[in-house]
Amino acid sequence: MNARPTTSIIGIARVMKEKIGELIVRARFGGLPEMVHLGGESIFRKGDLALMA
Repeated sequence: MNARPTTSIIGIARVMKEKIGELIVRARFGGLPEMVHLGGESIFRKGDLALMA
């Protein structure tokens, strides 16, 4: 995984049950979960990103 939260974060957020923002806060203050839950898949193209803005 890319350590920088760039475009890849869109796909990751779509397949993770947990909320990324909550995990970032928990990482800062401790208490991360033992694991995260993934499901499904995410596909998007460059043109789709303009629609998300």
